[in-house]
Amino acid sequence: MVPPPCNFLGGHASIQYGAIVLKVVSRFIVVSFLTVGLSSTALADVAPKPTPKTGKLDVHFQLRSYFSAGGVSAGIGGNAENKVNTPTPYKGKAKPGSRVRLLVSPPDATSRWGAFAGRTIQVVNTGRRAVIFDAQDSLLDIVHEAKNSAGVWTKIEYMPQSWCGNSYHTLSLPGKSKWSFTAPVYTGDTPVKMRVRIVTQSGVVRSEVFDGNINADQFDVAKKQGHQATNLMDPYID
Repeated sequence: MVPPPCNFLGGHASIQYGAIVLKVVSRFIVVSFLTVGLSSTALADVAPKPTPKTGKLDVHFQLRSYFSAGGVSAGIGGNAENKVNTPTPYKGKAKPGSRVRLLVSPPDATSRWGAFAGRTIQVVNTGRRAVIFDAQDSLLDIVHEAKNSAGVWTKIEYMPQSWCGNSYHTLSLPGKSKWSFTAPVYTGDTPVKMRVRIVTQSGVVRSEVFDGNINADQFDVAKKQGHQATNLMDPYID
């Protein structure tokens, strides 16, 4: 269930003040208490150094989602005016049986995720009609998954949750168009099979499987990158 609305990030609908402001303040106090009390594992090393030579990302926790998209937004929530990473034309061939495809490219020298080695991930609509995605402050629900030692596909990244209803909206990907993202290339002591997963309003779409390396701690949902809210305009606690 979507949380109640609040008057936070730019582009959000305005709300009445008074009693609602008191609720917001009280919630912020709770958020502050929770985040200050998070363990050093939860607020993990959020600025790790690139692995020497390879530049790959070596972490022992799950990263927060970083797949931010722009375009036509429905509803009053979220960043409806986001002009960053808007859809671009897709000129490839359609794949029978699926209008949405997740294409994962091999790492290359031109793709960088900040200071780290990166790879390009594309969300492609091969059909003629638009596809609707739920979004949260412009974040799409996209995460990496890896197969654990038991052979079970498991998330190794997480989608943070907002308690503010205005964070939630939808994004539309027009027909024959795509979003492009850069993702980090992980490294670690555990070789795994990996894939990328996105949630649409019609179901879940997954990429083809590829080989990678991670650390076993990335399977642990209790070990998150974490997030500490610093002001009343930040409705996230993880």
